[in-house]
Amino acid sequence: MIRVENKAPMHELKEVPLRAKNILRDSVYLKVKDKSELRLILSQDAKTKQQARLILHENAEVKIPAIAWEDGRILELEIIKGSVSYVCVSDCSLRIVTPLSNIVLPAGEYRWHMDTLKPSVRLSVYHSDQEIVFKGLERDESVKLNAGQFSEFVGVLEDENISYDILLRGRRVAKGKLLAVASIAKDELNDWQQDQKKYLMKVAAEKKGSRKPSQICEKPLAELNQCMWQLDLSDKKCYRSRCNANGEWVERNPVEAPSSLSKPCGSVPQVLKCDY
Repeated sequence: MIRVENKAPMHELKEVPLRAKNILRDSVYLKVKDKSELRLILSQDAKTKQQARLILHENAEVKIPAIAWEDGRILELEIIKGSVSYVCVSDCSLRIVTPLSNIVLPAGEYRWHMDTLKPSVRLSVYHSDQEIVFKGLERDESVKLNAGQFSEFVGVLEDENISYDILLRGRRVAKGKLLAVASIAKDELNDWQQDQKKYLMKVAAEKKGSRKPSQICEKPLAELNQCMWQLDLSDKKCYRSRCNANGEWVERNPVEAPSSLSKPCGSVPQVLKCDY
């Protein structure tokens, strides 16, 4: 579910369902329902083609204050509550803010959990080549986290609100205590690694089978007047078909396989420019 901020003076919020492949262009408030998950693609590394992304787990609520119109870049993410995973490969400049913390993380794989009832914020480092300095909002004391470790800052509630010390110029310092560094459970790490493996396999499959606008025929994909060669196992003959303007495979006839095919005519279809 996505709530888009209205520009009217009252700043009313309008709820709009978020669909796959929607492009976000404005300040948004995102809310994930029970047994749901939302994945946002932030950018793609030019070298590795891997994507920086956010995973909003069930019941998470976040706010994106602004999105650049030029390139869609998000500079800041506010985690209101719940769990959010963050993966970044390069050029990692996203500032992640919670009611109890404020940090820009280097390249790596992380998970935040903001518990507004306790209240507390936890940072888990699934993978990073750098040491991560973690602390409560504007606090002096900090801990250093390496891959496979986590820490938690536990805040203070006063009158059901998170409490802060207010310093000069309105600077807010979170009240609370920073807990010692601990190791992430092996099961949690394994689950994360399996999730990432499945995601990368899915991305690879989508890229392999990605369809261009000009490919009007399918099974297999082909452009207008391209031909397909395929072996028919019933009579062991190689058949050629042409992709017509209606997106249909037509003119199926047995032929001699052209020498331009990358491999012998087989059960897996091959698509090339027609040889006639």
